[in-house]
Amino acid sequence: MTALAPAKAPRYFSLKFFYFCFYGALGAYFPFLQLYYRDIGLDVAQIGVLATVGGLIGLLAGPLWTLIADAFRLQRVMLPLCFALNLGLLFLIGQTPSFGGLVLVVGLNAFLSAPVGPLADSGVVLALGERRELYGAQRLWGSVSWAVSTVVVGALVTQFGVWVIFPIVVGLGVPAVIMSARLPRASLIQPDLRAGARQLLRDRGWLLFILSAFLLGCCLVAATGYATSFIRDIGGTGEVVGAAFAIGALAEIPVMGLTARIIRRFGARRVLLVACLLYALCAIVQSVLTDPWAVAASQVLRGVSYGLFWTAGVLEAQALAPRGMNATAQSLFGAATTSLPNLVFTTPAGLIYRDFGFAWLFRIGAVLGLGAAVGMAAVRERPKTDDR
Repeated sequence: MTALAPAKAPRYFSLKFFYFCFYGALGAYFPFLQLYYRDIGLDVAQIGVLATVGGLIGLLAGPLWTLIADAFRLQRVMLPLCFALNLGLLFLIGQTPSFGGLVLVVGLNAFLSAPVGPLADSGVVLALGERRELYGAQRLWGSVSWAVSTVVVGALVTQFGVWVIFPIVVGLGVPAVIMSARLPRASLIQPDLRAGARQLLRDRGWLLFILSAFLLGCCLVAATGYATSFIRDIGGTGEVVGAAFAIGALAEIPVMGLTARIIRRFGARRVLLVACLLYALCAIVQSVLTDPWAVAASQVLRGVSYGLFWTAGVLEAQALAPRGMNATAQSLFGAATTSLPNLVFTTPAGLIYRDFGFAWLFRIGAVLGLGAAVGMAAVRERPKTDDR
């Protein structure tokens, strides 16, 4: 497919350590951000507006940044630079108590942080070379650190207040910035952007894959986008919030460790289909729960679903990517799963939550998850990447 040197075993440590640092920082911050928004007086509809602003800008900026990175082969420079700026703006959010100011800072942060995840995943998969099915075994270390940081920071938030997340994310994120500049190198080729764009627009399998990812992203917005507010509204504390996200992350770990075997045996399409069904089940279960710790325990389903969906989705996006446009394909997959659903559905989801209650929001999420499963079932199984 491409002239890549397979990663050797000693190089795997840097991939694992990067994910450990990267998701440790994010796990100390994002699960608790809604608590900060609520503490400064924002309601769920305003929180939805912030997510919508971030989704719109991320949707436009992500593919643009990664297209530039692919065209000029700037992945190794762009990843640490954008992540460092992302950390600074995350800290700045904690110094901005007004809704209008937050709209500006969140928008700028979305613009600069949009390529970070796609560039990271694309870089790791390329560094693995012909053994890219081992992506899940590298990514699981991010789930380990996410679980640890959410539990520890959740206890600190309960003890000292939500403000502690802002210095912590910077302290944990700096090692990730350093490691992002030291990821193993892989050979990059010059893409044919025009031919690649035509391929993405005409490939029925790719279009169905992206549509299904979008529907599942909307399911995620409904089922987990307001999880922090939901737990708080039914009497949970920051400690319960941290435990909920930690339980989900711990459930991801064995799944990601086994994805290489699971995908080799059943194929990426079947794995994606099962993940969508499990997400729908998670939403249904949450719709009948009213105890904060029961909600936390239900995140086992979310963790298993995420572990299956994300690892299979990243590998499928890489396999379907036009020659030399790996980061762009990952960005489009990420935009379909996160940025576009945030843009389209987060504000309506907030209004549904506020006006009709959490149970209806979760039921709608289950329907969207089932729609994603139908779409994944229609995607024709792709040939192995190495064969292509």
